[in-house]
Amino acid sequence: LLRTHLGLDFARSWALSYLSAAILPALLVTAIFCWALSGLKLINLGERGIYERFGAPVAVLGPGLHLLLPWPLGRLRPVEFGTIHSVSIGVDQGQQEPDHPIPAEAPPPLSLNRLWESSHPGQAEYLVPSLSTGQQGFQAVSTEISVLYRVGLTDPAALQSVYSVADPESLIKDAASRLVLRYFNSRTLEQVLGARRENIAESLRDALSADLNARQAGIDVVSVLIEEIHPPAGAAAAYHAVQAAEINASASISDERGRAERTAGIAQQEAHQLLAAATAKSAETLAAANADAAAID
Repeated sequence: LLRTHLGLDFARSWALSYLSAAILPALLVTAIFCWALSGLKLINLGERGIYERFGAPVAVLGPGLHLLLPWPLGRLRPVEFGTIHSVSIGVDQGQQEPDHPIPAEAPPPLSLNRLWESSHPGQAEYLVPSLSTGQQGFQAVSTEISVLYRVGLTDPAALQSVYSVADPESLIKDAASRLVLRYFNSRTLEQVLGARRENIAESLRDALSADLNARQAGIDVVSVLIEEIHPPAGAAAAYHAVQAAEINASASISDERGRAERTAGIAQQEAHQLLAAATAKSAETLAAANADAAAID
């Protein structure tokens, strides 16, 4: 059509013959270049990467741009770097309510009610040995425990987290649930309610860290958070009274200590005033005696 209507004959053009001869090498070079670009990897600031060469891990790479062997000769497995996760202990994931953003002026939902008389998501119940009416038995206490964890910051920990653990959240949840259940079943109700939550959380964190290290999971337990340990329903009122009495006793002790400090301060002030007055009086008497002696001389 071009030759008939426009008089242009491209059949004898050197450009067309050159393109027809160079199209296959150009496509081959482009394909090889694109395949080589598959080895150029960018790692974000909050991640690391395990470099696998011919299927074997050879290094843990930090954030930045890295040039590796093209796929499938070289692979990069992403690993978290410092990201902290939270998992609730003793509660199924299906029972937890999804998190929804709450406006600043909106009333708080019922799920955020932390009073002992109301249950809330993330709360689990445990049986604790107790003496009831002079006989051995069990009482149910409810608590909310969550574990904060992250992938270890060292290179061996990153390797262990990828090749030793398939599901870190399930592993931590099962191990922590077993430790929490053992803790509540091996202590009486008085010991559980009378212990400090900080001490309980510290002991659980140490035990969980030791268990994960024995499994070579490559996971660091940042903290164990205990929201509250709720007493049994029958003992809630009595425990409220016990806590109120303890608070009143602490307040009375603080008041008496404050009164004693005020009395001691007033006594020290009066003693200082009397001492200063006596010192001034003695200085005046000595000066008058010296004046009389000088006048007699």
